[in-house]
Amino acid sequence: MGAGIAFGVTLIIGLLAAVFPHVWMKPFTSDPNVQEMGSLYLRTVAPAYGAIGLGLALYFGSQGTKRVLLPVLA
Repeated sequence: MGAGIAFGVTLIIGLLAAVFPHVWMKPFTSDPNVQEMGSLYLRTVAPAYGAIGLGLALYFGSQGTKRVLLPVLA
């Protein structure tokens, strides 16, 4: 259940970053070239944030059970 919630939250954040990349880039730089490159990165990579959130939640859950060998190998 927790992994599903982590997946959903990070997926929503990733999709928002992919759809509105300039909103996420403006607080960090005012250089238009940097904003464009950062926006390209977010449009390309941010939709995968859900999978990263899922993987992290499952890995940390496995740490709680003291069985981390298989997640580390994966």
